[in-house]
Amino acid sequence: MKKRIFNINQIAKTLGVEPRDIVMTLSEIITSGEKVGFVDKLDMKFYQLTSIEFQNLITKFNNSKCTLSEGKEIVSKLIKDLKVDTDTLKRLLLFFIENQQLKGTFNSKMTEFVSLNFLYQTILRMLFNMGRLNPKELAEEFEVSENIIREAIVDLQSNNKLKGIYINEGKEYIIYETLKNEILDLIDKEFGMTVPLISSQLNVSEEMISKTIDDLLFNELIFIQSTPVGNEIHYITHRKITEEILTALKVSDRKNLNEISTRFNISLEKTKEILYDLVAQGRIIGYIDERNNEFIQQYKLVVSQLEASAPLNTILLVDNVKVKTKSKVIIENITFYLQENKILGIVGPSGTGKSTFLKAIIGQMPLASGKISISGYNTKDMGNISKIMGYVPQDLSTIYPNFSIMKNMEHFGKQYDLTLKEITKRGKKILKELKIKDLADELVKNLSGGEKRRASIAISIVHYPKILFLDEPTSGLDPVLRKEFWKTLIKLNENYNMTLVVVTHYPDELQFVSKAVLFAKEGESGKIIAVGTPKELISSLPGDGRVILIELKQPIKDSLNIFKQITNINTILEERKNEKFRIFTEQSMKEVVNLIVNKLKLSSIRNISQVEANMVDFFRLKVENQ
Repeated sequence: MKKRIFNINQIAKTLGVEPRDIVMTLSEIITSGEKVGFVDKLDMKFYQLTSIEFQNLITKFNNSKCTLSEGKEIVSKLIKDLKVDTDTLKRLLLFFIENQQLKGTFNSKMTEFVSLNFLYQTILRMLFNMGRLNPKELAEEFEVSENIIREAIVDLQSNNKLKGIYINEGKEYIIYETLKNEILDLIDKEFGMTVPLISSQLNVSEEMISKTIDDLLFNELIFIQSTPVGNEIHYITHRKITEEILTALKVSDRKNLNEISTRFNISLEKTKEILYDLVAQGRIIGYIDERNNEFIQQYKLVVSQLEASAPLNTILLVDNVKVKTKSKVIIENITFYLQENKILGIVGPSGTGKSTFLKAIIGQMPLASGKISISGYNTKDMGNISKIMGYVPQDLSTIYPNFSIMKNMEHFGKQYDLTLKEITKRGKKILKELKIKDLADELVKNLSGGEKRRASIAISIVHYPKILFLDEPTSGLDPVLRKEFWKTLIKLNENYNMTLVVVTHYPDELQFVSKAVLFAKEGESGKIIAVGTPKELISSLPGDGRVILIELKQPIKDSLNIFKQITNINTILEERKNEKFRIFTEQSMKEVVNLIVNKLKLSSIRNISQVEANMVDFFRLKVENQ
């Protein structure tokens, strides 16, 4: 084995020079790229690495957040014959940071390393989910200085990955889209909102409020409604005008366009544009009578076939959706609806597009074509959708590990304008339902994997969403724990009237859902091959949901192919190799037995019985056999 650790003192002694000269020379050699490795100035050792080992190590740590113990495991997995203790690893990482080969920092206790990439992703994820963050709180979670968080925000802004400002005397960072939505909400809530009033309520400078309002005016999301005494400008939102027009049309089938224009201080052309948009969206049915300058409401609605057939209590509507990246189509031509208080299961092997589909549903992935709506809102309208949905990501990265469960609930609950009293009351109830009430004050980082998952759900439903999305919540749990977990989900569904959308790669979990979407592998990505209720899907199998189960007394070589050669028995699954089989056929059990005994002796069969098919059968036949 090639030597990789060299004693600097011995080298210096051999060459008759000072050890510090060897350290300096080695550092220069590493900087120049002639050798790859690191110099441990405390133990006076040089650790030599190959270029590939170095790149793998840097790539891994540049995307990690780990304790020194976890870091040791990373090193041992990437470089089999290199074992380092935690102190040596700490110096190794510091050496790479000093040489600008690694971008990251240690927490204040020097026990945990966090890369800048990981920090960037956490900041972006938090801002996407909540629209704002408190640098001090995030710094406390990572146990790093607040300046590191603020510098990371500056880096993201300079790379055009983030656009926002500091508010509340610099204590909070808010993205522009959230600021715009909060301004729109304020203008909607109360007539007569002016720049000073908005500035005071949001704790944002008047200069920034004015700048944002100019942007909203330019994009016609708000309009100037009046200029009363004192020349203080009052505003009205586009959506408020839309709501009032819709309310007016409930009272009268005809509406004069000039009256609408005057009422809202908008141009006649803008009035017509709003009405045309409402007609195009299917929210009203009618036409503009240009001669009399009126909008006349009718009652014949032209909508897509899905919208026409979907029940009134539909909460999720996916209409002819296509999602693609630059290089490939991920999802194509998917159409279905889900009613309120139901459970949707999205199942398929890894890499088939399940999580991508979920991201498309919740607005994190743009659609190439088609339409997705949640409770009537287009997924582009995240301002309204975020108030009625909850999301539990697979990696649980949005919760604070150094906060207790209840402190996390308080932090997230405030984003929905809940009072501390409301959050505490809801929190106790939710944690009891999730069977983690006794862990309310426990730090998240001290919880087991299953407990963290339940904590994440508790945090995600503190605002009582109408619909909750969960990305592989049972991943890594054993079958017993998975079943217990699903009992909890069903309880939430029933007790909170909450619709659930659950992504999983376990087909047996489809026994718990109201409707299923199945993905199968196709090329480098996947495709959706079935959508329906479990009963509908199982009934579509040969035998209408009936299975003939055959068990041989002992394994017979190549028996699966023997069965497949029997006429009218071409749909068959092997439950236990060469010994136990599930046959799907329209024929009776007696007819099947007669066919089998022509190929196999009756004495070789231990048992023949008829059982009901299940979703695992459907998954194996339709997905695994693709």
